[in-house]
Amino acid sequence: MRYIASLLLTSGFLCGDAYAQQTQSEQKQTITIMIVPQGGEIPADVDPDAYLAHVQGLAEQGDADAQYYLGALYLSGQNITRNFEKASTWLDKAADQNQPAAQTNLGLMLLFGHGTAQDHAQAAYWFNQAAKQSFAEAQNALGMMYKNGQGVDQNDERAVQLFHQAATQGFALGQDNLGVMYQEGRGIKQDDLQALLWFLKAARQDLATAHEHLEKHALTALYNKAHDADQSGDHARAFDLFKQSAHAGDPRGQYTLATMYDWGEGTTQDYVQAPFGIAKLRKMTSCMPNTIWPLRTRIA
Repeated sequence: MRYIASLLLTSGFLCGDAYAQQTQSEQKQTITIMIVPQGGEIPADVDPDAYLAHVQGLAEQGDADAQYYLGALYLSGQNITRNFEKASTWLDKAADQNQPAAQTNLGLMLLFGHGTAQDHAQAAYWFNQAAKQSFAEAQNALGMMYKNGQGVDQNDERAVQLFHQAATQGFALGQDNLGVMYQEGRGIKQDDLQALLWFLKAARQDLATAHEHLEKHALTALYNKAHDADQSGDHARAFDLFKQSAHAGDPRGQYTLATMYDWGEGTTQDYVQAPFGIAKLRKMTSCMPNTIWPLRTRIA
């Protein structure tokens, strides 16, 4: 029997610096785990007691996936009384058999001190074991350990490598964390465009922190770079940056790009493209652009 794990981890630990500001009690509340059999949820017409007895039987026979599933149920309290000690016991058995989801969950228990003594070094060890199997959740978790220097020597370059591994597998938290590293220039050359692209990927998966990063930082940083180039008279560079801003969905970039097409600044004058940006902006808002930000003025 095979299982899928969906680890729903709040942004405190896996997404950034807010973790450091939480109390230990708050940190322990950041784990929410939903475990389902591969292909769907536990059938509603199945007797939960009989089902759990069957899974426990498989677990006792040494089936690593069943051991993981049973441990995760005890950890989450789904259809069973939550018991961290039993969760740790079964996850440890599965982890010893190289079950990556069990290794990741065991790492989380060690990280937060659930049912066991808190041990960041051991948590990092189990994250690493799962990460070596390309388990995206573990790659992202280990990346945060390296970023924060928890259980391992602090290493931004290694954090970037791990976030990238998780991100390229489509893991939203990894994409968001990689965007932060690009934005801050930690472990990699600072690049607002790359930050924006990774935030967009994560935001498309409806990750709340990615939306926040996108709205508060990445779009504004790109628009400001374009604006600075425009004000300095480098209209060709400004046009390229405003185009990137517009394609990323920033209405400020869309409007300004339209004016550049209209006036032929930084590009060939194009009256077909010019109205498009303004029309799109008006569709997105109920007011004229100068009520949101100052209108761009023609530069002689």
